[in-house]
Amino acid sequence: MPAEQHKFKFNFKYFDIHCHAYEYSLNEIEYFLNNKILIFSVSEDLESIKKNLEISKNYNLPIFVGFHPWNSEKISKNDINFLNKIIKFENIVGIGEIGLDKVFGKNFEKQKEIFIEQLKIAKEYDLAINVHSLKTLKEVIDLVIKFDIKKVNFHWVNYSSYLEEIKNLGYFCSFNITIKNKENHKKALEVLDIKNILTESDGPYEYKNIKMSSIDVIEVVKEISNFYKIKEEKLIRQLKRNLKNFIKL
Repeated sequence: MPAEQHKFKFNFKYFDIHCHAYEYSLNEIEYFLNNKILIFSVSEDLESIKKNLEISKNYNLPIFVGFHPWNSEKISKNDINFLNKIIKFENIVGIGEIGLDKVFGKNFEKQKEIFIEQLKIAKEYDLAINVHSLKTLKEVIDLVIKFDIKKVNFHWVNYSSYLEEIKNLGYFCSFNITIKNKENHKKALEVLDIKNILTESDGPYEYKNIKMSSIDVIEVVKEISNFYKIKEEKLIRQLKRNLKNFIKL
């Protein structure tokens, strides 16, 4: 069944648009679902793609598949062909975690090559992309415009002069628990419209001795609600509209 025909009927209140669920235990996944959190697991390499496919099969959950820029040098043409093949029939709502990285990534030209191959797939199947863009916002924006990608989420984004362009293009930015303490994230919210916002955890990544988790999105909603000075229930309704504008549920 093509990805756009899937209907995820899970009765969720919150959502985590960017986590690495293949690193969670099954008990953790069930805990998030019991707390009405719809999780979207992203992939980094061939192994995590296969693990995510299994998670999706077992829990009927939406997933993103793709190759992280840190792994670009390891990616072969066969890997891209595999990605292209599974897009056609699995529970896949987008390509991710893909992108560019000038800080921790190696061989920037190879990163661009692999990123572009994945953008072509996203364009062909009209899929959303979940983007890693560390110190590369301009390059990523230029490429998604070039390949006419309509649905883009920039995950864990800091304040940048490019946020105004992201807003005007109708793209999204997802925020995690670091919004509580990082002024750069709150400054980013000042630039973006509430219609550009999604919630994420990046769990179970550990950042400054804090192990992130999908349960964090409940607190993230509270923080964003306080920032925009609107009631949580109103924000949750808007976030769900944003999600439906980003992917096909």
